[in-house]
Amino acid sequence: MEPFVREYLIGDADGNGVINIEDVTSIQRILAGLERNPNAEIRGNVVNDMLSIVDVTEIQKYIANYENIYSIGDKTKAKFEMCY
Repeated sequence: MEPFVREYLIGDADGNGVINIEDVTSIQRILAGLERNPNAEIRGNVVNDMLSIVDVTEIQKYIANYENIYSIGDKTKAKFEMCY
């Protein structure tokens, strides 16, 4: 299937329009191998390397109102896969 371009919030791994602990849980599940979600991997990759525990930590810091050096919460665009 052809990917499509969509706007999203950096750090909003689950794509619901809000950055919260559910995004952290989604990334942790992916890192633990409990689920595969390429779109969540794109949205949750805030450090712009491979998805890792560092992304989890930075999103947690964002939720707790710590310094945000990775543009978490900003809008950007990326190519996504169709998921059913």
